[in-house]
Amino acid sequence: MTRMRPARGILLSCVLVSCLHSVAVHAEAPTATPASPPVNEPRDGQHDFDFNLGTWKTHIRRLLHPLSGSDEWVELDGTVAVRKVWGGHAQLEEIEADGSTGHFEGLTLFLYNPEAHQWAQYFANSAAGGKTWESNFIATLTRENETQQKSESVSPQPSWLPKPSHDFDFNFGVWKTHITRRQHPLTGSNTWVDYDGTSDVNKIWNGRASLFELEATGPAGHIEGVGLRLYNPKSRQWSLNWASSRDGVIGKPMIGEFANGEGHFYDQEDFQGRSILDRNGFSDIKPDSSRFEQAFSDDGGKNWETNWIMTFTR
Repeated sequence: MTRMRPARGILLSCVLVSCLHSVAVHAEAPTATPASPPVNEPRDGQHDFDFNLGTWKTHIRRLLHPLSGSDEWVELDGTVAVRKVWGGHAQLEEIEADGSTGHFEGLTLFLYNPEAHQWAQYFANSAAGGKTWESNFIATLTRENETQQKSESVSPQPSWLPKPSHDFDFNFGVWKTHITRRQHPLTGSNTWVDYDGTSDVNKIWNGRASLFELEATGPAGHIEGVGLRLYNPKSRQWSLNWASSRDGVIGKPMIGEFANGEGHFYDQEDFQGRSILDRNGFSDIKPDSSRFEQAFSDDGGKNWETNWIMTFTR
């Protein structure tokens, strides 16, 4: 009898463990939930501004003399039109309004950086390094009736502006685009790659600005970029501002103008740790075609190496 007691204890323990295991399995089964994404995975925010798309009536209150201690505000009423760029992970916002102080036109380019999961919005104003902020521009938006908006004519050119430049009028519209790109600029390499795609150029501010959207594909990959071209009525020059969908960041503007049927634009920038000159040029401008070239110089402009060629055809 005394030898049977341990066996009974072992048997009872096994039965008890088995029952508890069965209860645990049946208790856990109904509460199983799908695996959730990693806690540290960044949220994809490329559609954060989708709510803003469309045409809006806008009422604006603007502080007339920002950062001066003044509390004098003016009011304007007008329209804001917002449209997609890059399928929605960039946007162009155009604003036009009138008030007691005259006519106002502006635009904002919103660019999404897929690596940082952040947006860049191109306007801000602050003093004291951001410790204190003074609101100077307040806009309220309400949906515009699309039928009414389409029936309205284009607003006349503001009288206070000089006659706008129409240098880029030749480029408006949709174009078949062939790109030839030097893979390794300023290295002595002569390896080139080709891409084919489409360019779409839209007029802004009655032609005093335009948005250039490029999408092309080739053996070396996919190119998606946007160029914002702005005319300065005081200097009578253009600034060309470029951003790639890879990082959603606008680089240094290229500044220049057209003469004798060609446009030349320059800037100084860093390239692979070196300070270089960058040149953009438009030439061979015809009703149904044109040509663009980019070149770098690392000797102060004495010698130029072309690294990007685009040809446009209707």
